[in-house]
Amino acid sequence: MKKKYIIFILGIAMAAAISGCGRTSHKAPGEEIISEAETSMEESFSVEEISDKVQEDKETEKQSEESEVSEAQEETAPQEMKAPETEPDTTVYGNTPGNIMGGGLFLEDDNYFYLYHGYDNCVYRTDRKTGISDKLVDGYCLQLNLVDGKIYANNAQEESVIEINPESGQVTEIRKGGVEYLMAADRELYFMDTSDNSLRKLSLDSMEETVLVDQPIVTPCIYKDRVYFALDSEEHFLYSVPREGGEMTRINEVHAYMPTIYKDRIYYLGMENEEYSIRVMGLDGSGEKIVVETDAVFMNLFRDRLYYVDGTDRSKVYFIDLEAESQVPESVELEARIEEAVNRYAIETVSEYRLDGYMGLNFQQDYMAFMCAETMDGQQYMDEYLYEVEGDRVLPVAYFFVDRKVMEAAMKEATKEAKEESANLGQTAPSAPQTPARTYPPGNYSPGSIYGPKLSQAELDQVADAVQAYLNSYDFSAMSDYDKVETAHDYLCSICEFAPDWRYNRANTAWGALVYYEAQCSGYARAMKALCDAMGIGCYYVHADEYAMNPSHQWNEVCIDGNWYIIDVQGNDKSGFRAFYLLSDDTYGAMSGMSWDRSSVPACPADYY
Repeated sequence: MKKKYIIFILGIAMAAAISGCGRTSHKAPGEEIISEAETSMEESFSVEEISDKVQEDKETEKQSEESEVSEAQEETAPQEMKAPETEPDTTVYGNTPGNIMGGGLFLEDDNYFYLYHGYDNCVYRTDRKTGISDKLVDGYCLQLNLVDGKIYANNAQEESVIEINPESGQVTEIRKGGVEYLMAADRELYFMDTSDNSLRKLSLDSMEETVLVDQPIVTPCIYKDRVYFALDSEEHFLYSVPREGGEMTRINEVHAYMPTIYKDRIYYLGMENEEYSIRVMGLDGSGEKIVVETDAVFMNLFRDRLYYVDGTDRSKVYFIDLEAESQVPESVELEARIEEAVNRYAIETVSEYRLDGYMGLNFQQDYMAFMCAETMDGQQYMDEYLYEVEGDRVLPVAYFFVDRKVMEAAMKEATKEAKEESANLGQTAPSAPQTPARTYPPGNYSPGSIYGPKLSQAELDQVADAVQAYLNSYDFSAMSDYDKVETAHDYLCSICEFAPDWRYNRANTAWGALVYYEAQCSGYARAMKALCDAMGIGCYYVHADEYAMNPSHQWNEVCIDGNWYIIDVQGNDKSGFRAFYLLSDDTYGAMSGMSWDRSSVPACPADYY
């Protein structure tokens, strides 16, 4: 029953935790850190172009609105599926319902773009005229809404609703308690209270909170003077309730998810006889029709197009032109553009690229912000991108908030050093006195090791030195298995930060976590494996499969007193608490949306208590 909206609760809320978010980066001696300072948009995706494009679009939209009435009068007989003309909607929304369903990560005003950046766990602000970006506020801030010059967000980590001053970055907590689906209409905030899943609203003028629906609801959508939602019951039908409060009205009798409204027509994902389809009907449920049969997992309305990702093939985005005579889905082909964008900045060219699946769609003006799982040269990752809908261009978000000149200089230098190192490998070394063979802590420090299959022997030696230093720092002789696992977990969380990009500084290896002190999930998991091996604790490195919410994620299984448990160090380090700590297979799978080949590792039947 909860198949669809769990995508948001787990996919968005947990994706940032397991895809990662960092704090201030550490730097190993002699290593150069790429600056997070100003952004130069000189190449292919300039903010000057964005500003000009925005102004052009505003003029175009104004002209379109003026011509709509005359075009409607010329229309002699509207097509059966074509959206009818309606009275204008004067409601001032904080963000679109589709964006909120996709996490509410992207927002704009007249001066800035705002984007929650999963890798850095913060909201960045980019000046639309100059292209200069800076960090506005730290924290896990989702469901961004703009109301009268202030940003309101769901701080999921702190379980509170906050107000952000977009000029100063000052944060004020205005409500304590967990919420989901935070959205604004006029000067009111609407949300689902996670304590009982009821629908509520909060007046920003009086700060009075009102319960609109005292039953569990999901996927609400505000349109004009009503809130539309699915009741979280066995039937899962669509209902609406007046924004000022009152009786609920049932709209349909079909399992329904993710309603969104265009010109007084409700588009939603329906399920009947175990078959899913995007359907359309009037605000009162009349004239219901199937638009397209699809098991959509994300839907978002942008201008006159309904975008969606099909659950059977998440590697494609489709859209339906709601003003077209024939509403036939068309695909948005981005795989080649993403590969080109990745290789535009990569130190080492990615020779084989595959887009595995999209994980949320957010729109503002001409841009679609999205996260996707992908495979590059056989390794699975997850990255964020911006797609210019009209210009048909893609930019990796990881590069949207750095000084491009600084980054390219660093990449050029790194490429030069890599070539010099490669050339030196073929030279005959001068005669030198023989030294005794070095010793290693327990573990595998041979080329091809699980600690980093592509690490050189010199880098593996550095990992061994870091592990030995860890062993020398504690007295493990009196520790229990639990104490050893806890020590390794806390040690990694204390020394390592989430790397902003997997391609640099061996972020997907134990070297990244233990030597450079920056890693992505794979680096955390490989480092945890190295520490456990050294302490004599059984440990497996586990990789998600293609059916997981994030197919690129990795974590560990550890053995305590003969029993196996799941531990996700990177997810815990990002969240700031032990969200994924010594869990059973079923608990971790339900919490994270992860799936994996359970037959390849020991079973974890119970949580640790």
